[in-house]
Amino acid sequence: MVEQEGSVVSVESGFAYVDVQKRSSCSQCDKNQECGESILSSMFPVKKQVMKVKNTLDVRQGEQVTLGIEEGALVMLALLTYMIPLVFLVVGALIGGQLQPVFGVTGELGSILLGFLALLLGFGLVRWFVGNQKRKKVLSVRLLRRSLVL
Repeated sequence: MVEQEGSVVSVESGFAYVDVQKRSSCSQCDKNQECGESILSSMFPVKKQVMKVKNTLDVRQGEQVTLGIEEGALVMLALLTYMIPLVFLVVGALIGGQLQPVFGVTGELGSILLGFLALLLGFGLVRWFVGNQKRKKVLSVRLLRRSLVL
């Protein structure tokens, strides 16, 4: 289970809206200012994201909570997000290269165009799949527990 701390910003209609701060991997490393990622992460502000989760713990505004998502679901989501569009891009480019003589296109224009269109189709497929999985509650983020504030 992958966990993330957050703060409840509002509660309405059986849902809690939890503000979570996106962490860079630098917060987990002791090298701090010695690597390229720390330089890049310092150039961009830390993003906050409000997540809508079912209020199963009856939390109230201002409480600190821990959210969780199944690790397998997160790995599957990452794999789909990166691999499906990449595979579509390569297959589209290969098919585009083979169809160039049919459409009378010279050079690599057919590969580029069909590869790009297939890439967009791959992104659309991933977006549809992820939305479908969220509706089935496979990729749902859950409230795990209230966090202790010391």
